[in-house]
Amino acid sequence: MNNEYKTGHPVLGVILGILGILAAVTLTFFTGVIGCGIAVLLGLIALILGIKARRAGRGVGAIIAGLLALLVAAGAMTATLGIFRTMRDKAAEAKTAPLVEEYAAKPYLGLLGILINLPEDEAGATEFLEQLKSLS
Repeated sequence: MNNEYKTGHPVLGVILGILGILAAVTLTFFTGVIGCGIAVLLGLIALILGIKARRAGRGVGAIIAGLLALLVAAGAMTATLGIFRTMRDKAAEAKTAPLVEEYAAKPYLGLLGILINLPEDEAGATEFLEQLKSLS
């Protein structure tokens, strides 16, 4: 076996693939597209490392972990967009929650985007929370 293939690329690929899956599951809902982008990037790097190591008969684990990270990231982003779309539509239908409708209109920011854009005064934040409670 050549020395060029005696690297830790397959192991690193598996680790990055697992981190990509974790990023997709945890970050996507909270940070939207940013978290999904991180997960996709980690999945792609794992996939590339796995494909490079595959030439030496190794790297299958990295390929699988990379593909799983990409699939989970796509699923998590789809679910997040669906949740925010449902929030926005329900708020528009109720016509009693204009703040929820406004903040849920930008799902690509995730939950963190909603929290950052919340009204800075306590009355506005309380009104937003009351409107959100009225939708459930």
